[in-house]
Amino acid sequence: EPVLSAPSHNPGEPVVPPATARDSLRGVMCVPVLQDEAHKCRVKNSTSAGPDGISARRWNKAPKTVKLLVLNLLLLAGRPPKALTRARTVFIPKKGGSGPG
Repeated sequence: EPVLSAPSHNPGEPVVPPATARDSLRGVMCVPVLQDEAHKCRVKNSTSAGPDGISARRWNKAPKTVKLLVLNLLLLAGRPPKALTRARTVFIPKKGGSGPG
């Protein structure tokens, strides 16, 4: 008898499709962001603004209610808008020599 000869499921049980990554996060993502969590959502002020034009300083100074609204809308949508998934990388040359370090 072959080693892997067991049936894939019991005949009396319904066949359930495999879960996707989105399904595995569904229980976690349904919980709204709380005010305390939104207040802790800070970015280093030395970080430059991205293509959206929102600087770290502006985000950090935003009222708690605005942060709460933005974060919960992002969770509700299930994925960020394309505008928030774009980034810009700027390489800043070291002062002095051009060696690796």
